Amino acid sequence: MGCHCKGKECRDRLVEEAAQDVLSSMDMREVLTRIGRILGRHFGRTRISIHRVSTSDPSRLELLMVVDAGSTGLEATGVMLPAEGSASGRAIADRRPFVLEGLDPAGSRYREEEPLARAGYGSLVCFPLEFDGEIIGTLDIAHEPRTGLLDRCMEDAARVARLAAIALHNSRMMEEVRRLNALLGRENSILRDQVSETRAGAPYVAESPIMREVLSRVRMVATSPTTVLVRGETGTGKEGLARLGHDWSDRFAGPFVVVNVGAIPDSLIESELFGHEKGAFTGATA
Repeated sequence: MGCHCKGKECRDRLVEEAAQDVLSSMDMREVLTRIGRILGRHFGRTRISIHRVSTSDPSRLELLMVVDAGSTGLEATGVMLPAEGSASGRAIADRRPFVLEGLDPAGSRYREEEPLARAGYGSLVCFPLEFDGEIIGTLDIAHEPRTGLLDRCMEDAARVARLAAIALHNSRMMEEVRRLNALLGRENSILRDQVSETRAGAPYVAESPIMREVLSRVRMVATSPTTVLVRGETGTGKEGLARLGHDWSDRFAGPFVVVNVGAIPDSLIESELFGHEKGAFTGATA
């Protein structure tokens, strides 16, 4: 058994170990389980559990973690239970620690009383986990009557509860990041599908054999690095065919740059399209 709050040094070590665990990992269940083991080591035979307020329904609590639970019948983590009628719910409603003493196997004051009493626990303390003014869960410590937790260690347990609140808040933030990443991935997938549909649904409806042949040639050269010259009268869709070739190529994710060659002076067209050396003409910097 641990030191059970025998002195300031022991109490400080308890909080220091809990703080190290909060900072050592972003895995919420791992952090909370470590905290539960630390509490059990310092407070003796205890049952440590943590509930989280449901973000979708604040009237319900999710049992996240149980350490050293024995056989209370309350170990099914992940289950959602109504806050009403529970000691945890009472602590959340009062926004302060709630103490349930004299646990009775035949008692029915709160949902936790009967199974905890049958497991040999005499008292239950529920600490609300508050972060930035919001109650996000509870840290619940059930202990044997003779351990004296209520007499000597309440403040130490409350300090650990504040650390547990930080760990629980961090876990919520990580879950939100994962949710947003998944949402972004789905949106990217939808966008890629839309691009593929756009590429498949070409802006040309080819009915005549000649036009079908033109589109066939565009599709053929689109997959090669070959330079292609498209000739035709004004308004016949040369730029559209060029864009279609780009969309069908492996470079479709890159930019498609349109240059109006007619607006470029003859003396500059070569350097504009193919580049130039520094000093080749007045103003040529690179």
